[in-house]
Amino acid sequence: MKTLLSGSLLFVSIVIISCLPSCTKDTVTKETIIDTLRTFFTDSSTLGRLTGKQWVLDTVYNNYTGPGTGTLVYARGSASNTLNFDKVRTIYWLGGNQDGFNSNGAYYPYTWHFEGTDSTTFMSSSSTLGDFHAKILRLDATHLTVHDLTNHALDVQIFKP
Repeated sequence: MKTLLSGSLLFVSIVIISCLPSCTKDTVTKETIIDTLRTFFTDSSTLGRLTGKQWVLDTVYNNYTGPGTGTLVYARGSASNTLNFDKVRTIYWLGGNQDGFNSNGAYYPYTWHFEGTDSTTFMSSSSTLGDFHAKILRLDATHLTVHDLTNHALDVQIFKP
């Protein structure tokens, strides 16, 4: 009898608690995460592929003027790099803001926008570092290759979750 009474009390308590008003809070489910990732990686527009992702440098060529030119100065994981860009990362946001982290890991806020109508050339501006003009040569869900027109460099970047 005591077990039956305890079970009934537990059931009544659960019902009462579930009926009490509570603050509304979005519940993150496995399905929500999967839907978000599906949307994140299936937006095939240039803007959709570029924004909201953390990009890290994979390879950098200086003195780049076109295919077959430039000097390799950085390759992620290589012990013989001339420059160390392991901490460099960039995030482009939909609203035109850009988060940049330099080779020391220091944060620099930027703004960015596409130049022209083809969504392949863009300009990034920083009050401390000035303006940079670049052209996107390759962009998919996991790779971004940019010809830095201001510094004459080729930056191959990869998506870092």
